[in-house]
Amino acid sequence: IEGEEMNLSDLKGKWVLVDFWASWCRACRIENPKFARLYKKFNSSGFEIISISKDDSESNWKKAINKDGVDSWTHIWDKDKSISDAYSISSLPQNVVISPDGKVAAKNVSAEMLHSFLETNL
Repeated sequence: IEGEEMNLSDLKGKWVLVDFWASWCRACRIENPKFARLYKKFNSSGFEIISISKDDSESNWKKAINKDGVDSWTHIWDKDKSISDAYSISSLPQNVVISPDGKVAAKNVSAEMLHSFLETNL
């Protein structure tokens, strides 16, 4: 949000949820508060979230972040859709769980599935 550059490699050693979403995606917005609860519970144990938005409007993107209470982690506005295109993200919601060693550990998990996964792996 602040325009700072970040690299996924900066989070090596942590479990990371990379979540593709948009303010207009109803299913995404339902999951957002659930992910916020998981972040609050597991962040101190080595869990991070990176949210990548496919919104066309920066204003709508920022409003949704505030309304959903998900402003505690890194958010990226994929304004030109280059990140989404690089990862072949064509529908929402989509996400990937990356292990501490940088490997894909799970894809398209719900908050409930992620909770069980983190309970087992953290």
